[in-house]
Amino acid sequence: MLILTCLKKVLRPDPRVQILALRNLGTSPVFRNDAKDSLKVVTNLKTSYASSTSDYNLVPHTIRDLIDIQAEQAPDKMVFGFPHQSMNLTFGELKQRVDAFASNLIDTGLQKGDRIAFALPNCYELAVAYMASAKLGLISVLLNPAYQLTEFEYMLKKSGTKALVIYDSFKHLNHMNLIRTLCPELDSSLSGQLNSKNLPLLKHVIVLNSPLNPTKQTFKGTWPYEKFVQPKSTIANFQLPYIDIDDPNLILFTSGTTDLFFKGALMTNSSLLNSAYLSTLVAGNPDGLKMICNPVPFFHIYGFSSGFLIPLLMQSSIVFPFYFPETVTTMKAIQGYKCVTLRGTPTQFFDLLHHPERKNYDLSSLDTVIFGGATVPPELLKKMHENFNLKMIAVGYGMTETSFCHSLTNYFDQNRSFKKAFESIGRPLPFTETKIVDIDTREIVPLDTDGELVIKGPHIFREYWDEKEKTAETFENGWLKTGDICSMDQEGYLYFKSRNKEVIIRGGANLYPAEIETFLRTHEKILDTQVFGVPDERMGEEICAWIKLKPNVQMDSEEVIMFCKGKISQFKIPKYIKFVDKFPINANNKILKIEMRKQAIAEYNLDKLI
Repeated sequence: MLILTCLKKVLRPDPRVQILALRNLGTSPVFRNDAKDSLKVVTNLKTSYASSTSDYNLVPHTIRDLIDIQAEQAPDKMVFGFPHQSMNLTFGELKQRVDAFASNLIDTGLQKGDRIAFALPNCYELAVAYMASAKLGLISVLLNPAYQLTEFEYMLKKSGTKALVIYDSFKHLNHMNLIRTLCPELDSSLSGQLNSKNLPLLKHVIVLNSPLNPTKQTFKGTWPYEKFVQPKSTIANFQLPYIDIDDPNLILFTSGTTDLFFKGALMTNSSLLNSAYLSTLVAGNPDGLKMICNPVPFFHIYGFSSGFLIPLLMQSSIVFPFYFPETVTTMKAIQGYKCVTLRGTPTQFFDLLHHPERKNYDLSSLDTVIFGGATVPPELLKKMHENFNLKMIAVGYGMTETSFCHSLTNYFDQNRSFKKAFESIGRPLPFTETKIVDIDTREIVPLDTDGELVIKGPHIFREYWDEKEKTAETFENGWLKTGDICSMDQEGYLYFKSRNKEVIIRGGANLYPAEIETFLRTHEKILDTQVFGVPDERMGEEICAWIKLKPNVQMDSEEVIMFCKGKISQFKIPKYIKFVDKFPINANNKILKIEMRKQAIAEYNLDKLI
């Protein structure tokens, strides 16, 4: 029998502090055998519409509030661990550093609503600077530090960034050279007085010296990060702007797997905190909050929310193993901090399972894993269950536009059925509405019928920054169109099928690449695969599969076809099969099927059919 500690709603003695959070984890009562799932999802048992509620409340605070609240309530409790920087921060120390940074950042003249961009890997300096920006009501723009010149230029221009925080260089990336190329005026400017023709709104460039370079440098026209570290005075002496729960806090640039267009999704304090808070409570395993390992990058909504927001909301401790995702440092962190929960993407869990040194590390403290960031093959879930002594495996579905999460499986689903626990993407969060609609008619479809997932709720982003038309296209009478093909059962569980734009229409039949990919991955020689459609004169579209093999194995197209025969429908067997070492990706590490399709069309001389 699995015994978990219970989530409790607690009213703080101070009337200003009414957040609902966990009691002290060491003294929480355990679930009784008749414990109930607090998530309530209602359907009409006929059509694919669900509304959700629970015993929980929405978050009545801003991110700034939570920094102060947790520092007051648990000043000596560790909140962040950065073993690669030999840095552990308590809630009290975090507040001191955040207040110091904010007290100096005020002097730059940045005002509430101004944009400050960060192009940093996972490091404590980013945590401190982001939270200081949140205290001042600035809108943070988190950029992948692996972005190249064109991407940086586009995103800094689109967001109207006024301040940029970077490493001078990191591994093969030289950000100082990049920003000098974009703004050649920097070397002749005074700090804070950049006047760039190319980026006219950018005034401040704040530079950290690379931790991989022992030589410390200063750069003309920039501010050294150290300028903001020492407190100029107590923050109480400064007039902080009023911040509302609905004020914007974050811009993350997002692009799909089927296009190259980056859009800046604007999220508010409320949407971010409610998405993180409700998904954490619904998960149903408070023991898993004691010590979390999070190797997901901060610039991804999954890494940002699970890394920054959940500790502030739940008074939990979290460890960031390294500057970027890496399996050995993740295993070291789990062993060193005795992490209970590991959050990650399917790729990260796959790498953990197959790492040759896994047996050299003590990972026995791990009892909870939470998948996010991409669709999860059921076989991977099964293997995680077989290889680790886990209390809970949870799968979350979300997107940047849901400020983290929209649906997830939880602890209780494991006792319901394999299908609900390991094949679904769970049920929608409390206080949300969900429906599946016909792609063409936009009418709600019957239960267990495929259609586009559209959603409403307090977790939805506000808009795409400076993109009114794109924003309008994304909403339909107040509902967010996800572009994902899903189905819903009578209990409100959702089942992901494919991206709408990825659907292959072959001879009038809709085929879902994710279904074919999941099947192909069950072959013992196949490491990963991507399936997409290419034009066909007779059928309209045919199926093309790119396949990555496991190390030291060989396979040909005929073997793939023979494996498929008799196991999946004949019309789902790929016509074109290509074996590759890697898939094309964008700077957000999203696989680009649009690029694969272009290459396949050229390779198979299908241009005339477009």
